[in-house]
Amino acid sequence: MLGPSKRHQGLSPIVDLCTLADATHLAGDFIARGMSEAQVRKELMSRRASGPEIHSQVLPGDGTRIQPAARLDSNPVVAACRKMATQHAAQGGA
Repeated sequence: MLGPSKRHQGLSPIVDLCTLADATHLAGDFIARGMSEAQVRKELMSRRASGPEIHSQVLPGDGTRIQPAARLDSNPVVAACRKMATQHAAQGGA
């Protein structure tokens, strides 16, 4: 009979693979079935390949436009920075 450390030695890679695949709920089943690390990897890849395909579309220029100055005026971070800069200048800062 294998000792606890030998018996549990192969479990960590299985749990790690399931975690990376966002499928931790499957780890217990794979372990209970006595699957090897290679078998688990193959099963997870098969599940991922048979899952729905993800489509996304990024149009040219998305996220690269300069925002109007009016939007910066209402930004609380920019307002706080301006306030700090004004205080620093009033104290004789450069």
